[in-house]
Amino acid sequence: MNKYKKVLKIALPAVGEMVLFMLVWVIDTAFIGRWGGNDAVSAVGISTEILYTIAGIMVTIGISVPITSLVAQKFGAKKMDEAEIYLANGLRIGFLVSLLVSILLFIFKSQVVSIMGAKEQVFLYSMEYMKFATIGVFFNMMSSLLNSGLRGIGRTDISLISAGISNILNIFLDWVLIYGKFGMPEMGVAGSALATLIAFFVSFLFLSFYYFKFSDLKIKFKLIFDKNKEFTKKIIQLAIPSGFQEGAFSLGRLLNVAIVLTGLGSLSAATNQIVTTVESISFMPGWGFSVAATSLVGQMIGAKDKDSAIKFARISALLGSIIMTSFAFLYFIFPEFFIGLFIDDPLTIELGKKSLRIAAFEQTTMAISMVYAGALKGYGDTKTPFFISLFTNWAIRLPLIFVSVFLLKLPLEYVWGIMVIQWFIDAVLHFIMFKKKMQGVSFRKFRKKRVL
Repeated sequence: MNKYKKVLKIALPAVGEMVLFMLVWVIDTAFIGRWGGNDAVSAVGISTEILYTIAGIMVTIGISVPITSLVAQKFGAKKMDEAEIYLANGLRIGFLVSLLVSILLFIFKSQVVSIMGAKEQVFLYSMEYMKFATIGVFFNMMSSLLNSGLRGIGRTDISLISAGISNILNIFLDWVLIYGKFGMPEMGVAGSALATLIAFFVSFLFLSFYYFKFSDLKIKFKLIFDKNKEFTKKIIQLAIPSGFQEGAFSLGRLLNVAIVLTGLGSLSAATNQIVTTVESISFMPGWGFSVAATSLVGQMIGAKDKDSAIKFARISALLGSIIMTSFAFLYFIFPEFFIGLFIDDPLTIELGKKSLRIAAFEQTTMAISMVYAGALKGYGDTKTPFFISLFTNWAIRLPLIFVSVFLLKLPLEYVWGIMVIQWFIDAVLHFIMFKKKMQGVSFRKFRKKRVL
């Protein structure tokens, strides 16, 4: 199969999966907003930010990335038995971590929400939402683990189907449970959380069924309960820096939001959130091609095909850059259109136009950074992306934003200008480190294999 087609075959379903999740988030917000107004929206927003930041650090990124990388390498080496051992060990570790995270979030939900600043009605709504959402996030994390194995063998199409089923069900149940249709009680924010819980559970069942009935990569309970220290150690070694990388990025983002809100006020904070939401549209292709790079580079490393590993990373970066650069042109030429999709306030639109035009300049380097970070993970190196993310977020982005906002009293546009600088440095470092890593690769029995 043509290398470009291989990349697109993995990347496009991954992009589609993200589009579906974004769509359901938008519809969720609209349903909740019409039911309970700003307080309900704020409560759901705060709760989901807490849940998915922690889930991402611990499982969705932390443990899932090593599973994808290691399964891809063994799949490329045509050692499916070892790929299944890695999957089984990853599921065992992920199950225990997911269960612990869910239990702790349920027990300490009031304390965590209070730390985020929720008060009065927002706090009460958050408590209603978290009762069900802390259970739902468990099935979300388990589904992420199952999806990670499928990504390792290039079956992102199954993840897309799972997301489609889950999201359609979530939207329907939102309407039924939030507003109380078909004789059901009107549950409001609790109904939204229950709908999400059911949808995640169905997604988990679908993926489990696929593994047992159709997948070439199988889940074997014997392997799950048969602890293999060598395989477990390898997953943990990759999972810790992978989780820390997500933590460095996510916590840095939260601090960025706090700095803007505290230093520039509510208008800039609202505008910053809208521009970030708009930018998340272009973020999706970068993530999809990053997944492709992780899977295909991992497979080629397993197949001892260094040249193809480099080519797949290069193609993924090229295609991701082309798409995200196209978004950059749209953001720069039509910023008012994109900001106007979310708000009609003239002051917010004017400030948002300036910021979005600046954000356009980070799209290409963001694509390069994401793809080569994914390529490094496919190689089996999660430490380098962590250290780069730690450096660019905590040594460059946050200090410069702090100085810009609190010392120089500069407006929001300069915050986005700093992020342009950060992503440029991030992209250069990831590219250099991947190139350096591949220069050091030497296979004793170098041979090319085609991996379907």
